[in-house]
Amino acid sequence: MASDSPTVCSAALFVSGASLGAGLLALPIQTGLAGLIPALSGLIFIWGLMFISGLILAETFVCNGQSSTGLFSLYEQGLGRWSRWLVTPGFLLVFYGILVAYLSAGATVLASLLHLPQDELPLLLLFFLLSSATVLVGLRFVHRANGVFMLLLIGSFAAMLVLVGTKMESKNLVYQDWKFLPSALPIIVCSFAYQNVIPSICTSLNNDRGRIQQALLFGTLLSLLVNGLWIIVVIGVLPLADGTGSLLTAFQQNQPATVPLARNLHSEDIRFCGLLFSMAALYTSYVAVGEGLRNFLADLLDTQGKQSRDWLVGGLTFIPPLAVTLIYPQLFLQMLNLVGGLGVVLLFGLLPALVFFRQVRKQKQPVRQVVALLLCVIFTALILLECGQELGLLQIHPQVEYWHGRLHP
Repeated sequence: MASDSPTVCSAALFVSGASLGAGLLALPIQTGLAGLIPALSGLIFIWGLMFISGLILAETFVCNGQSSTGLFSLYEQGLGRWSRWLVTPGFLLVFYGILVAYLSAGATVLASLLHLPQDELPLLLLFFLLSSATVLVGLRFVHRANGVFMLLLIGSFAAMLVLVGTKMESKNLVYQDWKFLPSALPIIVCSFAYQNVIPSICTSLNNDRGRIQQALLFGTLLSLLVNGLWIIVVIGVLPLADGTGSLLTAFQQNQPATVPLARNLHSEDIRFCGLLFSMAALYTSYVAVGEGLRNFLADLLDTQGKQSRDWLVGGLTFIPPLAVTLIYPQLFLQMLNLVGGLGVVLLFGLLPALVFFRQVRKQKQPVRQVVALLLCVIFTALILLECGQELGLLQIHPQVEYWHGRLHP
């Protein structure tokens, strides 16, 4: 029986798979207009915050033992029954929103890289059926399939680095616009949104604290490494504002990073590797988020262990995002910004910080209380920042014209 249990390595890959999705494809475009140094600084900062929030949730889940079957009941036990008024709509927004973004991106990437019409319905349905079926088969198969696609992702990513890295230009790396960095934070947050799979990770690792912490650390570090290298390469290759393959044009046209790369470098090898890389990233994250949503709905509807209602939960998990994507197929970047800046920060940042603060306040630990309070302040500030942008109260624009003149006199 022990041999069938997921290892720390497979659990870490599952964590990385939850992070490396559509946010990875948007990350270099959003952060590229802030510049390399600001982008990497923001990446490390958000990684630290999201890693800590994951540790908090995992520790709380383990401490609750069998009394907590998922994040919904975990938050209710940690914060009280009032939390469901935030948790329920927040979870539905995050999970459904991310799945809609991934379905939209999957069809767009395939169509762009294969020179097919953008509204090619069979591509969307093919991606939907294969990815959703993986989750419905069961958790053990999810881990195995995720491991295979993570290897494909890493292999295609390495090939992309080799093919694209030789085209980098040092002049592209000096551009800095720190004022634009806050507008990219929601996409960075999405690139480290793995907390929805923590119940599955804890359960599969038999609530072993040491193994869980290792899985979270190695999984998030792998995501940090991949995201960092990807940002460096794309920013180094793509011009700031010259032509249709520039960072600015890709930003204005809501394009994933692989599209302007292939267009700017005119390489079929890059196009092929970009296809594999994009699909592996979308598949692994879609499966992880789908598993997290199914777990949440089962917890919400109290269907854990009731096999007769598994198909009901499966239908509620995957049919709504498919319907939304079919009606509104162009919601990629808009949905990621909304989900990252509001939903993910609230559910996987602020609420874990509040749980942590309540725990350490009862234990009368002053140092940890200060840390918990600081986390609450930071995550609240991120939410207010996104609200300001969504409501039009805060408008942040890149200083492209100024830097374009300096880089190209």
